[in-house]
Amino acid sequence: MELTRNMLASSASFINCVNGINGDSPTEITYPDVQNIVATLADNNAYTILDEIEGQDRFGTAPVREAFYALTSSKIIPELENMDRFIPKVQYPSSMRGLPSEWGSCSNLRFLVSSIGSISSNASGMSADVFNTFCVGLEAYAYIYQDGYNAEFIN
Repeated sequence: MELTRNMLASSASFINCVNGINGDSPTEITYPDVQNIVATLADNNAYTILDEIEGQDRFGTAPVREAFYALTSSKIIPELENMDRFIPKVQYPSSMRGLPSEWGSCSNLRFLVSSIGSISSNASGMSADVFNTFCVGLEAYAYIYQDGYNAEFIN
């Protein structure tokens, strides 16, 4: 997994978050930043990976849109939970439809967090850590599993 993370970090194009209020560059992630990312993915003909989760008549839940993956560090969790329109996984109509590492969703991004998520230390204009979030569509990348005898193509 770390090799895949490093490959994405070295080869992915990037969009900085610019709509936050912390005065840094990049800023904290916001709903307008998410909208920009989703529009960029759609404009590049990326396909969503996950189906929508239809709403149900259950207190405190919300429907979840079809989505792309947003792969990120678990250290960004406080920023995610403070973002407008963020839906924590616990508020999905069916929490069994979320992935184990999934923290929640915003617009058409579903955030998967990991302790090995990519971080650029002291990389912001104010020398804060930058949490690199890889937003990917279906078939955006693939890796080959090798055990010394067999190879398996996984996407």
